[in-house]
Amino acid sequence: MYNKMKKLFSIICLLPLLAAAQVVVTSPVVGLSSSSNVTSFSMTSFTPTANSLLVLMVYATTTNPASPAVTNTGTALTWTLENSQLVGGNSYYIFWAKVGPTVSASVITFTCAGDAAAGCQMSVHTFTNYNKFRANPIRQSLINTATTTSASPAFSFASAPEPSNGYVIGWSGTRGANASTPPAGWSESVDLTYNTPTTNFATARRNGGLSSAGPYTFTASASTAWVTMGVEVYVARRGMLPHLLN
Repeated sequence: MYNKMKKLFSIICLLPLLAAAQVVVTSPVVGLSSSSNVTSFSMTSFTPTANSLLVLMVYATTTNPASPAVTNTGTALTWTLENSQLVGGNSYYIFWAKVGPTVSASVITFTCAGDAAAGCQMSVHTFTNYNKFRANPIRQSLINTATTTSASPAFSFASAPEPSNGYVIGWSGTRGANASTPPAGWSESVDLTYNTPTTNFATARRNGGLSSAGPYTFTASASTAWVTMGVEVYVARRGMLPHLLN
């Protein structure tokens, strides 16, 4: 009887720790927007959050490199290419990297060796309270291969997201101005542009709350052909301690 009461007391004390967690998504550094005709593009220096996840979206125009890659200085990171698509001669990528406990000022660089891009735009996000024990913390990612021509285009996930996860979406088009707003309930991270060629790229983030695949509609100043992309990251799962199950 004593052991049972002790176990019950331990469980009651742990209930606050077993409550549902929530991924928090932030934009840690300004996005990159460069129209340089080169094979290497670097973002502004920033210090990643310890024990977080970084997800990088890249939009590179008029390039299709055989081996696209992301590297960085400072913090020791291993980057994984999660998704890539070639749409209309332009390349779209989603990379991620787990951040360890030791961090320092870092510069993220995308390379497209062998096929210089006419320009490149990048947006990186930090996910905290994510499930770092999964080999791949990405629940789903999507880069649409078909453009959507509209002044109010929409993005939909392939399947309904889980409400405690974290999400980022992005959209790009041939607008020459920062002229779009994210869907309701989303926070804009970047809204980038350059004019050679005329290019616009924006991203937005959200901390949970979704239970429908979409559509999630953003507003643009004029109709153009948009490519949309998105990612969902698993929340940390807080489970019962093994010895309490015996």
